[in-house]
Amino acid sequence: EYSIQDAPKAKCEELFKKWADNKQVEDCFGTNEYRAFQRLFRLQNDNIRIICLYVNKILLGFVVDEMLPNNFVMSHFAKVDNKYHRAVSDILNWEEAKNLNLKGMKNFNWEQDLGISGLRESKEKYRPCFFLEKFLVKFITQ
Repeated sequence: EYSIQDAPKAKCEELFKKWADNKQVEDCFGTNEYRAFQRLFRLQNDNIRIICLYVNKILLGFVVDEMLPNNFVMSHFAKVDNKYHRAVSDILNWEEAKNLNLKGMKNFNWEQDLGISGLRESKEKYRPCFFLEKFLVKFITQ
């Protein structure tokens, strides 16, 4: 586990690119997600932690979590190289869960699924206790 300041930024960026290539994302460095990922490394926040999964000194996955009040955790990013092995995601999630449990964290908001069925299905296989409701707030002028 790393603080955001001590995380292996260059290796995480390489893995982000590899993840994008595996998903056939064109120009991943121009996406809003990548720009948010870059901003993350400029933060000075001790509540943001990065867990990395290595095999033979090769980074195969990482997750970025923010520790919040009341034993809540918000996962902001998770990237893996599934070409190495299809279970990399599951192993990383398992290690992340063990780490968070040791810290006494009980509620985990695992990235937004953005309404994409594959992402929601992947969340549901872990049998969540509940899903947070989302609302759209509009400002109406008269």
